[in-house]
Amino acid sequence: MNIRGRSLVVCLGLLCLSAARAQQYTIQTLAGTGTAGFVGDNGAAAAAQFSSPGAVALDSKGNLYIADTGNHCIRMISGSTITNIAGTGGTAGYSPDGTTATAALLSSPAGLAFDSKGNLYIADTGNNVIRKITGTTIATVAGIQGQGGGYGGDLGPATSANLYGPTAVAFDSADNMYIADNGSSLIRKVDIKTNIITSYLGSGATDQRLRNPNGLWFDASGALYIADSANQRLAKYVAPTLSNFAGNLTAGFSGDGGQAAKAQLNKPVGITIDAAGSIYVADTNNSRIRKITADGTITTIAGKGGAGYLGDGGSATSAVLNFPRSVAVSSNGTVYIADTGNHAIRVLNPAFPTISTNGVGNAATFLSPISPGALATIVGTGFGTATFQADDGFAWPMSANLVSVKVNGVAAPLYFVSPGQINFQVPWATPTTGTVNVAVLVNGGSGNVAPVAVGTAAPGLFYDPVSGAAIVQNTPDYSLNTASNPAPAGSTIVAYLTGSGPVSPAAKDGTPLRSDTLTWATSAYTAKIGSLAATVSFAGLTPGFIGLGQMNIVVPSTLTPGVYPLSVTIDGQTSNSATIAVK
Repeated sequence: MNIRGRSLVVCLGLLCLSAARAQQYTIQTLAGTGTAGFVGDNGAAAAAQFSSPGAVALDSKGNLYIADTGNHCIRMISGSTITNIAGTGGTAGYSPDGTTATAALLSSPAGLAFDSKGNLYIADTGNNVIRKITGTTIATVAGIQGQGGGYGGDLGPATSANLYGPTAVAFDSADNMYIADNGSSLIRKVDIKTNIITSYLGSGATDQRLRNPNGLWFDASGALYIADSANQRLAKYVAPTLSNFAGNLTAGFSGDGGQAAKAQLNKPVGITIDAAGSIYVADTNNSRIRKITADGTITTIAGKGGAGYLGDGGSATSAVLNFPRSVAVSSNGTVYIADTGNHAIRVLNPAFPTISTNGVGNAATFLSPISPGALATIVGTGFGTATFQADDGFAWPMSANLVSVKVNGVAAPLYFVSPGQINFQVPWATPTTGTVNVAVLVNGGSGNVAPVAVGTAAPGLFYDPVSGAAIVQNTPDYSLNTASNPAPAGSTIVAYLTGSGPVSPAAKDGTPLRSDTLTWATSAYTAKIGSLAATVSFAGLTPGFIGLGQMNIVVPSTLTPGVYPLSVTIDGQTSNSATIAVK
């Protein structure tokens, strides 16, 4: 008892290709008009103007801070309103410690970070110092202004040290401060307890060289990630080892869908890490935002390459950015971009999946109810941008292309995933009465939840939607039953279905059945061809497959040649009707 040939799999509509894509986003401009300027404070952020914004950061309340680099100030968006919190806007300079932040002068600030207490730190790049805002007061906490860029002061107070164009700040779990000392190609460290500065990593500090580092970020384990810009990579430092995490050290663009270490970057500048451990990179000279998931796979999530200003309201990967230098991500997955060359802040909103109305049903009929162990189909939108097919003869995964399905919170095995349709197996432990909740998750994010009726059995015959013919094989040659290849009266046909209900021996979720053992349906079952009852010699699951059922049915010998409707009933539930040909 087996299935002969690949034609059956094709007829079931489960043939597809395999690929990988990341979480999808839509893009909008949050603030900025695309024209350099300095207007809009205390008004709507969308009407404000910036001049080459170089950094974005989020505080614990979700307020967005912007280093408005060309305007020499720091601005904040809270709700939809923008205000200036440091610098006077449009004037470069330096104000001594103790100045009110809004009256202070900055010079081309390029980096922002918060410590664990919520204090804001500014890489005041043109002044070669790091500033700190506590409340409304600004102070210098590292570097000496007025001496020009340089390198010096290690093992002494941070405020007596020389920095050279610092561009980023980060904090470890103990609140020690780390500085991307860009011009010196170093990472400097300031001890929180002593305020002593040292060269922590890079040329002059270790044998492990950096070239013009920019963005810095610590992950939950304490590893330090560095946008090693001139080396065209993202470096990872876990003492004492500096490793190449992303980028193959050659400027260019390649590698999406593969391992990040083999990809090409082009002057990456800004980085951030979300709560799931995914890393976001402002791949500046590629005018793209890239994302590296926990398994090391890199993809583009915004920007299609080439500098420009296009795409608001559409897919982020079809949009055009202009040398973005910084990226931040909120707790709900919203991504903020300093689109530097466009003098704007762009926002990426996750495109979470949406299940259509009545969009979950039996995979054979596309109707509810569904039943434990059956094959089911979901139709909707936002299920990624690629297609996936599980390998025949092997177990089905619970996740594919960052897409997963849950039935009452239980992960379901996946056979087929496409942007608008998913085929999966209903977990065998699913309840058999009432309704269950079906959800599609993309990169952990779910849209609507679909309530779906369930039953002990919910038989559905597979059929050709064009001709209405049931997917039936004639024996003994297992050829496909068609009008030109009818089954002889008195012969046995094999009809394929799903939703057969409980079976013995019990089957496992997502696991192919053994080919040498029959798995029988335990509920009562019957079949009808035309108006006549037909003898069923076997009803159960198809050996070697997952979730696919079959009935071996004897065509009544009294039937005259013609085309007849076929239906089956299991546990009192009658299937759809589909035709077979008899001679």
